[in-house]
Amino acid sequence: MSTSRLLIGGAIPGILMGLYLMGANYVVARRRGYPREAAPTWGEVGRAFLAAAPAMVMPLIIVGGIVGGAFTPTEAAVVAVLYSFVLGVLVYREMRLRDLWALCRRVSILVAAIMLLIGAVSIFGDVMTRERIDETITAWALGFSSQPWVILLAVNIMLLVLGIPMEPMPLMLLFIPVLMPIMDKIGVDPVHFGVVMVLNLMIALITPPVGMVLFVMCSMAGCSLWEFSKEVLPFFAALLIVLFLITYVPDLVLWLPNLLLGVRPSG
Repeated sequence: MSTSRLLIGGAIPGILMGLYLMGANYVVARRRGYPREAAPTWGEVGRAFLAAAPAMVMPLIIVGGIVGGAFTPTEAAVVAVLYSFVLGVLVYREMRLRDLWALCRRVSILVAAIMLLIGAVSIFGDVMTRERIDETITAWALGFSSQPWVILLAVNIMLLVLGIPMEPMPLMLLFIPVLMPIMDKIGVDPVHFGVVMVLNLMIALITPPVGMVLFVMCSMAGCSLWEFSKEVLPFFAALLIVLFLITYVPDLVLWLPNLLLGVRPSG
C-alpha cells in the first residue's frame, strides 16, 4: 500500500468530516438558541488569515512535496517537524530552545513504546502466518457472506466495538494482516480500506461509554462522562454518516490519489 496514496486519500473524507461536524454544530446551536456574535469585518478576516498563513503552508509543503516527487512520505514527516519547529520558535514564539530537550525525551519514550509494541505484534503476526490463522479467518469471512457490502458492514461494526476499549495502534497492527486478505478477495482497494479503518478507530475513541478520548475531554471540560456522552451524540452521528459514505462510495477516497498520482495498477 502506498503511503502517499493513503495520505492523499484521506483529504476528501477529512473535508466531509469537517462539513458534517459543522452541520451538526449548526443544528445544535439553532435548536438551543445560542446567541450569535457579530460577523467579523474584512480587516479581522485578513489579520486572522495572515496570522494563520504560516501554519497553513505546512499541508501544502507535505502534499506538494510528495506529489511533486521532492521527498517521500517519511522525509515529508521530517520536513514537517523542522518547519513546525521553526514556526514555534521564530514565528509564533510559543516554544523555546530550552524546551527542546524535554520534548525529545517525551518523543523518545513514545517511540520506544511503539517500537516495543510493533516488535511484539510482529512475533504474533509471524505465528499467525505459520499457523495459517489468517487463511482460516479469510475462509470463514467469505463463507459468512459473499456480498462485499455485508462484509464491510461487519468489519466496520467489529472495528467500532473493538476500538472502544483498545488503542488504535495495537488494533491496526493486529488486524491489518488479518483483514487485508479478506478485502483483497472481495475487491476492496487497500487505500480505500485503510482510510475506512482509520476513521473507524477514530470514531471509536469518542464512543460512549468508554472511548478513551471521552475521559480526556471530560477532564478538560470539567463535566461528567454522562453529560459529555449526551452532548457528543450529534457529532458521533455525523461521523457515522461520513463513515457510511466513504465505505460504500470508494471514489470519495480514491478519486484524489488517482488524479494526482495516477490510477494504481491492479494486482
